[in-house]
This record gives sequence, C-alpha cells and structure tokens, in this order.
Amino acid sequence: PALTPDFCVYVGDEAPLLPYLPPGSQTLRAAVAEALASASVLLLQNHGMLAVGRTVAEAYLRTGLTEEAARIFLIAQATGRPVRTLSAADRAALEAIRYAVLNRS
Repeated sequence: PALTPDFCVYVGDEAPLLPYLPPGSQTLRAAVAEALASASVLLLQNHGMLAVGRTVAEAYLRTGLTEEAARIFLIAQATGRPVRTLSAADRAALEAIRYAVLNRS
C-alpha cells in the first residue's frame, strides 16, 4: 500500500498481488504480462516479488522500496490500530513527481 512518498513515486499506489499459478505455465506468463502493463512491481502468491525498471538499478530500487513498505505495513498492523496510508490527495500530488522522475532521460 501507499505508505511512503518514495513508494508512491517509484512503485505507484500499490503492488498488485497475483494469485498462485503453476511455475512456468502459460497462465502465469499471461497473468504477469498483463499485470506488468500497468505495474512495475508484482507480488506473486507463493512465488515472491517481481520488479522491473528501465535499468537493473531502477528495478532494484523498486524491490527495496516494496520490501520496506511491506515491513512498515506488518509493524503497523501489529499495533492493532488502523494502518494509515497516504491520502488520495497526497498520492495525487506525488503523481506529478512520479511523472517527472520516471520520464526524465
């Protein structure tokens, strides 16, 4: 979820979770290809995480930010209080930064 500004800028509002599909299957390949059309990080149930980028460094950054967001989310959930994500207004404001960062040469 959108817990930090960096996550929103480099990953987006969330990393979609794809249901378990058998390794190497055509259904897994098709589901990943379809999801990557609108996401840069995917969580693959019972497989792990897949991050992509224009460079290996960008994919690696997204991996780290996703792991950090997951860690923050688990710790926040453990408090028993509602987990507060960034508001829609905050995410919208970060969208301009996302566009500038991801569309620079």
